[in-house]
Amino acid sequence: MRTRSANGKAEPYTWMTYNQANERIGRIATGLQERLQLKRQEVVGIFSKNRSEWILTEHACSRMAYILVPLYDTLGSTAVLYIINHTEMRVLVCSNDLVTKVLEAKASGCPSLKVVISMEAVTREQINQASCVGVALLSLREVESVPEATVPPSPPEPSDLATICYTSGTTGNPKGVMLTHGNLTSAIVHGSTRNPMQAYWVHLSYLPLAHVMERMTCVAITRAGGSIGFYQGDILHLLDDVQ
Repeated sequence: MRTRSANGKAEPYTWMTYNQANERIGRIATGLQERLQLKRQEVVGIFSKNRSEWILTEHACSRMAYILVPLYDTLGSTAVLYIINHTEMRVLVCSNDLVTKVLEAKASGCPSLKVVISMEAVTREQINQASCVGVALLSLREVESVPEATVPPSPPEPSDLATICYTSGTTGNPKGVMLTHGNLTSAIVHGSTRNPMQAYWVHLSYLPLAHVMERMTCVAITRAGGSIGFYQGDILHLLDDVQ
């Protein structure tokens, strides 16, 4: 992934190997089950721009047959509130800059939401703010901080729900589409057959991962053994990211 320094200059890309990614996926999956007692086919929300933690969380959910519910990072508090309540979401993973928006939604009435996991470190002030509205606020590193990835995978069945993809809500309340693992696998295999990807390919991920097309592209390039780079989060710097 790529970040920007305090002076606004883009930092070099930092990469992780497949082994490193798999280790983190296992630890996230273990933490979600052991620390939060998540069960098969329970909903996990994710709310951020494209970044490596998004993909790692997605694969951890697939590993344990959790249902991933992505939220567009551009959603307002009303839409966030609606999706959390509509799915009876208990756990939500988000970037730190969106924690306040999530807590505002919780304060407006999200009885099911109990745990928010920030992709970055959290401050004592944020923890106190979360506690005031009845939410436990953790960092993703805290969830990962298990001795080792001890929980064995609990692979999904083709008929198990993989995700609920919501519309952006521009014409009313967001609409959710339920997709099974069989649906997603069929789409990936069909697309890869028509347009085979190669292990030397590098994909720049900038289209929203909350949209299923970008997710399928990332899974397909991973399936081929390729690499994924994530944009800085600002479309105006996209050409800089390509270079």
